Amino acid sequence: MANDFKSIGNNRTFTLYSESYTGLTSSSDYLLGDSKLDKRLYIVYKNTEAATECTNLTSGRFTVHKLIPVSFSIKDDKGLPVNHHCLLKTGDLGTNFRVEVPPGYISRVNDTTNWDFGDGSSRAAKKSDVVNHKYTLAKGAYSVRLEITDNISKCKSSHVADFPVAYKPVPDFHASKLCEGEGTEFTFTTALMNETARTKASCEFDFGDSEPPRRFSLNADTWEGGVVTSPYAAHGRYLVKLTVKDSIMSGGRYYSCKGFTTPKAVGIVPQITDKDHLESFDNQGGFWIAQGWVNNGEPYTDWNFDAQDSWPPSSTGGNRFWLTRRNEEYKPLQRSALYSPCFDLRARGYYPIMSFDYFSQLPDQKDGVCLEYSYDGVRWESVGNNDLGYGRNWYNQSAIGGLSKRNLPDGAYGQETAQIGWSGKSHGWVTAKYDLSNPLYKQKIRFRFLFGTNDDNKIPGENGFALDNFRLYPRNATILGEHFLHKDSVTDPEKFFEFGKTDTLFIKLAYLTAPGNSGDLEYFSNTADPDARATYYGVSSPPWSFINGFNEYKTEIDISTWGKGVFNDKILDKSPIEIADIKAELTAQSRLVISAVLHASVPVQKGTWVVHAALVENVNGRQIMRKFLPNAAGTPLTATETQDQKFSETCRWEKGNNIKDPSEAGVIIFVQNLDTKSVMQAAYKSLKNLPPPTIAGFENYSNEAALYPNPAKAHFYLELPFSQAAGVTMTVTNMAGQAIEVPYTHSGRQIKADISALAEGIYVVEARSEKGIVQKKLA
Repeated sequence: MANDFKSIGNNRTFTLYSESYTGLTSSSDYLLGDSKLDKRLYIVYKNTEAATECTNLTSGRFTVHKLIPVSFSIKDDKGLPVNHHCLLKTGDLGTNFRVEVPPGYISRVNDTTNWDFGDGSSRAAKKSDVVNHKYTLAKGAYSVRLEITDNISKCKSSHVADFPVAYKPVPDFHASKLCEGEGTEFTFTTALMNETARTKASCEFDFGDSEPPRRFSLNADTWEGGVVTSPYAAHGRYLVKLTVKDSIMSGGRYYSCKGFTTPKAVGIVPQITDKDHLESFDNQGGFWIAQGWVNNGEPYTDWNFDAQDSWPPSSTGGNRFWLTRRNEEYKPLQRSALYSPCFDLRARGYYPIMSFDYFSQLPDQKDGVCLEYSYDGVRWESVGNNDLGYGRNWYNQSAIGGLSKRNLPDGAYGQETAQIGWSGKSHGWVTAKYDLSNPLYKQKIRFRFLFGTNDDNKIPGENGFALDNFRLYPRNATILGEHFLHKDSVTDPEKFFEFGKTDTLFIKLAYLTAPGNSGDLEYFSNTADPDARATYYGVSSPPWSFINGFNEYKTEIDISTWGKGVFNDKILDKSPIEIADIKAELTAQSRLVISAVLHASVPVQKGTWVVHAALVENVNGRQIMRKFLPNAAGTPLTATETQDQKFSETCRWEKGNNIKDPSEAGVIIFVQNLDTKSVMQAAYKSLKNLPPPTIAGFENYSNEAALYPNPAKAHFYLELPFSQAAGVTMTVTNMAGQAIEVPYTHSGRQIKADISALAEGIYVVEARSEKGIVQKKLA
């Protein structure tokens, strides 16, 4: 039975008979306490058979050893005790485990210990080692087991402990919809390592608005990409902090890991809905917000608003404006921005123009400023010179070192390429303008002036960048395009009629002139007016085009090569003239009265500006000039700031003015400088809704008439489709539009005219009656 004597665990109970016991009729359970362990004991085992009740005894001596008490400590990478681990997405440093035994036992512990971390990995380590283990698979409730060996008894002791592992969130968020009152959205962007189930997770936002933090539960749908909305009732700067907690259950309780953000500054700006908004920064800097960074992540901005007495006053004479200088200098390695309010530019028919005054005293191509736009206040793009629009005094340098892109705690600042903006010295205040009518900008939008500096030392005179008088206003100038046709056909060799086709503030006026149209009866009906305009512009060989009186090349070059730049520059001018209340009325005497009211918003120099009114007809989608009222010389502009000009002209509607279809008739009124040829304003009024003219049935019978001989020397005959009883009159007009008296006789449907006194040339013969009109060319 010797083999039955073996080591037993602490507190093991068994039947024990001492050496002095002789009765052998009873037994007792004997608890081995500490006093009995590690000593040699005489053990008597009694065995009684149930059937015979025979008993035998077995006795022997052996030592019952006490197992070495063992446990382990658990600490994080900072040496602090922990009861769970927070697993980092990247760069996890693991958990440190170490053998713990009571004093006096360590020498008995074998130098090699065995660890099982419950995740499928185990290892042997020295008893003195701090064992670091990284849980790289996933979070979970793991069971960690340590086993040691007693060098004396060879007995093995072990310790098992639950060790839960949860993810340590790396929380982040970005804010959008930053206008006051619209409900700012905070998008939760914390990401974890994989798609394992997330339980008992939550986030807590402190919105910095004096309200208690708000807590939200997270699930698989909202853990990443969920949106929390917090309406800010007032504009201002708020410090927002996000805390995220991920939890796991182990042993009947939850263990949590938290991650939190450094408070982020979120700027809430006013929401502007006015179509015409001027900010002169006289009151609290217009509630614009400045924030930024230096040294690749230290919060700081040199943008400041105050009385700037050391700078020249701005264009409005004030000294309160935004400036990138503090304490007589500005810092290097800076990316900071001045944020505008939010603007709603979406209204249909609204063509917004941006303007502002700036003063630059920056080192060339080292430090600079550019203007950026954003829909959500997070992603920013440069408002630049490209196909999306044009500006005036818009950016003057590229490759500006301070505008190179830099990723900072609240997002990217600067440009990946180009680095275009304002740099150098402007030598005074300059007004910059930009057209925002492109759909890219016609959104709910905000702007920021990005100030970027490099690490060079500054020298005296490099004082930064100043901004004043920021304005968004509706484009009020309707642009006039004038085109001298080669012929009135469906062709458009210069692409004039395709140019700017979708712009509703662009009026196109076409002329039939002598060059290229000498044989066209449409031209002969009124030669004086179009030829006068051609002479005024110096047109020699149509087709030629002009935009607001300007042709960049002063020749017939395709408008697509020069028109876009000219058009986009002209629309930036705010016209001081408004043309309003255009009316067209037919009097009882069959006369057409065209009237309008002209208002001047600023003083207009007298004597150089005239008002033109052109009666037009839409032919194949083109507004063809039929008659200037009263003539091509126009009417002097007399409108002032205090006295509107009431413009009125009359024409004989029954004469037709060569308008074939009254439903396609209209009138174009425009104001032009006689000296510079610059057009200040234009307007169009359709006449299609006029009452039927009193001369209903008045038709052009030119195709039904005949003129012979042609060419003629002494006389010609004109065969008419109507008789003398219709009240026929005849006129002969030269190429200058002058009527020439020609003797003629009329018999029945025939007119005989004596032209022996006429000089050689081209003439237009016109016969009119109450039935209609006949026009023929005579050579």
